This record gives sequence, C-alpha cells and structure tokens, in this order.
Amino acid sequence: MIRLGIMQTSLDRSDMERSFDWAHQIGCEGLEITCSTPDEAKFLFTPAGHDRIAQLASQHHVTATSLALGVLCQSESFLGDESAVQAARGIVSDAIQCCAKTGMGVVLVPFFGKSSIEVEEHITRLPERLIDLAEEAEEAGVVLGIESLMNVNQQLYLLDALSAHKSVKIYVDSANTVPRRLDPSINLRELGKERVCQIHLKDVRVVEGQMPDFRVNLGEGNVDLPAVMNAMAAIRYDGWVILETPTGETPLESARRNLQFARQLLEKTG
Repeated sequence: MIRLGIMQTSLDRSDMERSFDWAHQIGCEGLEITCSTPDEAKFLFTPAGHDRIAQLASQHHVTATSLALGVLCQSESFLGDESAVQAARGIVSDAIQCCAKTGMGVVLVPFFGKSSIEVEEHITRLPERLIDLAEEAEEAGVVLGIESLMNVNQQLYLLDALSAHKSVKIYVDSANTVPRRLDPSINLRELGKERVCQIHLKDVRVVEGQMPDFRVNLGEGNVDLPAVMNAMAAIRYDGWVILETPTGETPLESARRNLQFARQLLEKTG
C-alpha cells in the first residue's frame, strides 16, 4: 500500500525537529531527511545524529523514510576526478551506515547541479564508481536511489551494468524531466516496480523561453499527475511517495494543502 511522506525541504530545511513536528501535525506518515551541506553531514553521520533521527521519528510517530544527499550536487562527485569520487564515496558510505542504524531504507544519490549527467561518458563511467557502494548497501540492507535527468534507456543501462546488486534502483521524480519533454508516467511503466525504490511527487510549470518553475503546488503546473498515479497503479507500486513541494509563505499550510491534493489523487486511482 502506498504511503505518503514529505521532504524536509518542503517543511523546514534548517530544523529537522520542526519538520518532524509539522509532518505529524498535517498527518503525513513519513519524512525524507535532507543532507544539503557538509555541516549537516558532520552531524547526521555521527552516533549523535543517528540517535537524533531515531528519537524524533519515535517522538512524533513519523517514519524517517530516506536520506537525500543534496550535498553531492555541490561538486562533480562521481563524475569528477579521483579526489572528487573518493569524497563522494565517503559521503555515501556514511549515509548508508546512517540509514542502516536508523531504519531508513533509501539513500538518495542525486545527479544535479555540478554533478549533472550530461554526456554518455558520464553514464558509462558510473557503474565502476558505484559498485563498491552497491555491495556495501546490499550488506547493510539499504537501497541506493539514483535520481537524475537520464532518460529511461540510460537508466536501464546503469541498472543492467549493476544488475548483480539489487541495492541500486531508480528514484523517480514526477517533474524533473518534464522540461526535457520526457513523460514520467512512461518512465515508470518502462522501469517497472522492481527497479523503482521511491517516488518524488512534484509539479513544474513550463513556459517556452523561460526557466522551468518548480516552485508550484501540486496540480498547478504541467505535470500530468493523474497519469503518474495511474502508472504507479499499473506497475503495482506500493512504496513511499514523497512530496517535494514548495514551502510558500506559510510552509505548514502549503504542506497540508499539497498532502490533501496527493491523497485525493491516490483515492481516485486506488
């Protein structure tokens, strides 16, 4: 059965306790923790950080679902030189152990910003740079969720190259590739349930000649969200759906509104 969670950045990026509290207040079942800076990593990847996540999840009756490593987007990470790769490996390895100790099932490994995958060479070099981490994640019972702007054929290439390890899957986002005229509902259907670890539910407004605007509430952009939900039903996806929505002027009310919209979508396709 699909369960709805929300990203920490959709509540309070700087205050994990407040995000857990607000997630509970609006009736959200899960919270995706975000690690966006080196300072956040220094805390989250310590025993004190592990204990804090577990304590807040228990206190607020909200599941800590996953750990999103936005910090990787500040460098070329796995696409860079050896020093960049080693630094990225260290971050992901620490994140795997954090998830294993706190019960989070997914480490979100993003490829955006300075680590955006733009050429085929980026894709062909990835498997050998991820394989050790795939083995570590498998031993820890954690999944590495790859989120990027890759098309489905590129995603399948990466998964096939790492097919010996079921610990690497695709973290699907409903909006990221829409400005590139790719259809997230088709992406979901072609990947199938077994290759998808989690899904970000997000919208985007696309206007010709302008930068895509991701600061829109669900249902106010160009993403065919009912089609995305229908695709989830078609592949029998039953994992977490994580809202990645704007905070607006009143983050708590914005989150409540987007959660209600997502629930109504689920009811119509359920």
